[in-house]
This record gives sequence, C-alpha cells and structure tokens, in this order.
Amino acid sequence: MRYLRDKNIMCCFNSISDREVFVSNRSLWKDHFSLVGKWSEAITPQNRLIWVEFRGIPLNVWCAEFFMRLGLAIGEPLLIADETIHRVSLFRGKVLVLIPKSHSCLEEIKVVIGKTSFLVPAREDSVPVAEEWVSRRL
Repeated sequence: MRYLRDKNIMCCFNSISDREVFVSNRSLWKDHFSLVGKWSEAITPQNRLIWVEFRGIPLNVWCAEFFMRLGLAIGEPLLIADETIHRVSLFRGKVLVLIPKSHSCLEEIKVVIGKTSFLVPAREDSVPVAEEWVSRRL
C-alpha cells in the first residue's frame, strides 16, 4: 500500500486476477475502505495531514481521549504521537489531524472541564507529514 494524500491509498496486486477478486468481494474491504476504484490522475486531494502540537496540558487530563478531543477541535484526529501516549515529554503532546487544504490550524483551543476553563495553545508542526512515513504506518 502507498499513501496518496488525503484519504487515498494505492494497493498494488501481484496480478489482475488478484485485484479483481479483491475489488469484487466487498466483504474483504468494506470494514477498512469506503470506496475502492481505479486510480486516476484526476483525483485531487481536498484535505491535508498535519501534526498539531499542544502545549500546557495539565497532567490530570493528559490521556488519549483528551488529545483526540483537542484534535477534533481542529479537524479529524487520526493518531496520537507515540511520545505523547507514552508521556516521553510532558512539555507538549502531538496529534495527527486531517484538515481541509484551505484551512489553517487554530492557534488556541478553549477547554472547559466542569467549572474550570483554560486555553490550550496549538500550532501546526512546521515539518510536513512524510508520505513515506504514512505508507509505512498503513
């Protein structure tokens, strides 16, 4: 499999018959893909992947669910960085987010927990998400 940006991947098969078996048996792919079709150069990505860095997270809320909710405030959260899950650095946490190409990352997110509220600074990582890295994670 190879990542082609947005939510598109390319699957390569050993033979045309292997491809036809896969495509014609929806039960093989329906849980993983919303659509399977022939690749075309006309397919243009509408979204982009970004790493979003969040700083100043209180330790009492540092968990996967909290980071996924922060990512949801920006776009579609897909993955929490391993170093965030394993608390390698409590200075910042990172979430991989899919956002429309035309949008930019919010600069801060207001968080309300009970009667307490605080602002969480957010910024897009300046290093683009490498397509090779995504392909290896598939």
